[in-house]
Order: sequence, then C-alpha cells, then structure tokens
Amino acid sequence: MVHIERAGQIQDARLFNGQLWHFTDGPLEEARDSAMTLEVKGIQFSHSLNQRSDPATQTWCYGYDVEEIDTARLTTSGNYRSALSPEPAHYYSVFRLVPGSPVSHDFD
Repeated sequence: MVHIERAGQIQDARLFNGQLWHFTDGPLEEARDSAMTLEVKGIQFSHSLNQRSDPATQTWCYGYDVEEIDTARLTTSGNYRSALSPEPAHYYSVFRLVPGSPVSHDFD
C-alpha cells in the first residue's frame, strides 16, 4: 500500500518537474529562476525546486523505513499515513503568487 501511494506521488512530482523546466519567458520562468538562486550561486541550501538536487526531496524519496511504516500501520488500525512524511510542498509554493499559473497541481 505504501509503495502504491508513494509511486503516485513520485509520478505527480515527475509531471510537475516536466512543466517546471519548460516555462516560456515570463513571470513563471522568473519565479522558478529566483527560487533557485542559492543553488545557482553555489550557496548551501535546504530546499530547491530542482528535484534532482533538493535535499528535502532526497530525504522524502529515499529516507523512509518500510518496516517502521508497516509497524505503524499495524499499531494504528491501518493508518499508515501517520508514519509517512508528506510530499515536499515547496515545489509548488513559488507559483502560488503567479496569476494564471499553468502548473497543474492541487496546491491545497
């Protein structure tokens, strides 16, 4: 069950990533570039829209313990979601203020 949910979240992130790198010139492109300023300048960062180098994404994607989640599921009447860390939301937050954003993701 955990793998199915996480696979779906990874697919959603992949779709977002495909949109992220193909913005035409304009406010969305500028917001994306601005959000990655620290990374581009080589300054240490904790979050980045660039999913390939984002520490939060790497921790979310690879840093979970299936056995711990399974134990939580068994001890919480099947509620394994309480043991899952949420999908990194910072990818989408930069586009909240951009009117007419075509990024197809449910922000709420």
